[in-house]
Amino acid sequence: MIDGELVKGCTQEMICAKNSRVDSYSIDYTNDKNIKNWVEQLDLVCVGDNKIGLIGSSFFIGWSMFALVSPPLADKYGRKKVVLASYFAFVLVSYSILMSTSLVLTIYLMFFLGCTVPGLMNVGFVYANELLSQKQQI
Repeated sequence: MIDGELVKGCTQEMICAKNSRVDSYSIDYTNDKNIKNWVEQLDLVCVGDNKIGLIGSSFFIGWSMFALVSPPLADKYGRKKVVLASYFAFVLVSYSILMSTSLVLTIYLMFFLGCTVPGLMNVGFVYANELLSQKQQI
């Protein structure tokens, strides 16, 4: 609504402008081009691109950091324990991300989700390969 008048097709610039006349807005979910996603859940309409990009970047930062930590932990404590711990953490963090309504919390959770990936992928691949017979191993 702009000054009490219902208007179709307002833009992000109209909604986020500091001197905006937009009182309120709603998303038309009856339109087949609209989907319910993080834009509404995390209120990302007026958030800068750098903060939105930090969601994905934090995932890869966590992945990169734990790529150095997970293999030595697997050598010390055993691959099975590291893989199981990674799976448990992955499920817990994934569920938390689904429930999150805070952008900052989601960024931190994406970092922790990235931390689980080396245990699942790197260590998990080696562990699964060890369970195969010698003929089937890569």
